[in-house]
Amino acid sequence: MKIIIKMNILLTDILFPNKYAKWRLVEIKSFIDEYKCDILVVNKITNYAGIKYDFDYEILKEKFSLEEYDILIFNKNYNFVNKYNSRLDGTQFNNIINADYMFCHKSKNIDISIFNLTQLINAYDFIYHIFLISYQKFNHHFKYPHNKQIIHLYPGGGYLSPASLNNIHKDVNLVITQQFISKQIKHNKFINVYGGGFYNKDENIKIKNKKTDELCVCFTSMGCPIAKGLYIYYSIVEQYNIKYPNNNVKFISIGINKNTNKNIVSYKPMPQDELSNFYNNNVDIVISLDTGVQINGFPLGVEAIMEGCVVLTTDKHNQNVLNEFNLDPFYIIDVDNIDDIIIRINSLTDKNILLEKSNILQNRIYELFNYDNTILKTFNFIKSLNENNL
Repeated sequence: MKIIIKMNILLTDILFPNKYAKWRLVEIKSFIDEYKCDILVVNKITNYAGIKYDFDYEILKEKFSLEEYDILIFNKNYNFVNKYNSRLDGTQFNNIINADYMFCHKSKNIDISIFNLTQLINAYDFIYHIFLISYQKFNHHFKYPHNKQIIHLYPGGGYLSPASLNNIHKDVNLVITQQFISKQIKHNKFINVYGGGFYNKDENIKIKNKKTDELCVCFTSMGCPIAKGLYIYYSIVEQYNIKYPNNNVKFISIGINKNTNKNIVSYKPMPQDELSNFYNNNVDIVISLDTGVQINGFPLGVEAIMEGCVVLTTDKHNQNVLNEFNLDPFYIIDVDNIDDIIIRINSLTDKNILLEKSNILQNRIYELFNYDNTILKTFNFIKSLNENNL
């Protein structure tokens, strides 16, 4: 069967293939589905905040059509992934460039005997970078027209302050996720896609399954404990149990490297599909306690909201208003007011209020972050760039 590729796109990332983070997984899968894009990983992140990031080929293989790809292995430390190649020896590409590996669609018919990496790179219509750091690493090794590069500019991942933008060439195109970044842009062509893409094509609102009497409150983090507010969560749990010792409330955590609170049940990080099911079947409330120590996006916890959980979240940069998300103030909390957070948690022990708040939030998040408002908007931006370059 002939494969029709709308545009020839290379996507660069620092984790792929990895089982965590729905926003990243949805975006990459959408690019694979739409463009059969190739994926270059220059310097893979293997560990962050005590969490190990593996090469999760088997977990993603079917959903991401990975068997349609050859893996060109540049870094010999990844020679072990050659077992996933069915028609070429990926280790033949060792040391060709200072990168780790590349998923190259089999329609390209790569042949090591006539392989020319420069020609391959120059044949792409666009290079799409997830995170600023991917753009920086790519351009350290390759020369490619800046006006044909696009950065999905999230907080973190190389963006630490407005000064981080100084290293972006004025001709690079940007997809921006937060207003506090957007307002700093002076020269680049960009679109605002605030938040991120969390819904796959044709994915709709999911009904929550949990029907037990126990209220489950969850804190989840794969980042710095202080920045994510872990110790504030400890205080919330302690003070809640003192004030309401007889309430049927269970406190849990997911992903933190080390839990020292005996009143909190800990779970290890889960693959995204497993995490989504866990939220849907087990969790009622997710507490997001971003302290502002690091620059993060807003809102955190969308994956849980999609599964019918009520998320109570901080908003250190007032992005709820500036991004025009306009979530009800009930969902916005202050880390300096633990008493108020406890009152809100306790109000949700009334299952009717819990269901009402869940439905309102779930519907609003779908309105904001559905496929058409995020992924399709990005694809239309790329299409317009391509038409202008013709």
